[in-house]
Amino acid sequence: MPDAINDAIEDLATQPQELTVGNQTVSEHSLPDLIEAARYLSEQRAAANAGRGAHQGLRFSQLIPPGAG
Repeated sequence: MPDAINDAIEDLATQPQELTVGNQTVSEHSLPDLIEAARYLSEQRAAANAGRGAHQGLRFSQLIPPGAG
């Protein structure tokens, strides 16, 4: 998904910010807003995956078999 966001930002950056045809005007979000949105989504994805990846570190736990306690 990050590639899709980066591709969308690149596509929007190459298009005009505002377009007027006849009496209809279309405008896009500014590039800094798009970059900030991409950063926000990236941070949200990273926070959601924290501790679930291969880099989660060591986890200690104590196992007590039933009847031994």
